[in-house]
Amino acid sequence: MEDFLYTVLWVAVYSIPSFLIQLVLCFKVNNRFFRLFPVYILIAGRGCTVDMYFNLSGIHGSWHELSAFITGVYTAVFSLGVLSAFIVYKFYKFYKNRQR
Repeated sequence: MEDFLYTVLWVAVYSIPSFLIQLVLCFKVNNRFFRLFPVYILIAGRGCTVDMYFNLSGIHGSWHELSAFITGVYTAVFSLGVLSAFIVYKFYKFYKNRQR
């Protein structure tokens, strides 16, 4: 059970900063391009992960697969924070418009 709690703590600690940054961007920035900036970082991270995993750059080796896995895990945790911030923002907008 301790390993599970350590994993939950690790995911929470690394996804909270991305959650807070995305939530501030959603509420404070009116420009859609800048509001979606963390999503562009996620797309770039996924692109790098795919490049490393499938060795599209022509470099072969098991270290690239390991680094692709680590990059993929960090990108997935980052995306959890961004996705949860978008969900909170959309619920806020929905209930704010519903009260009017």
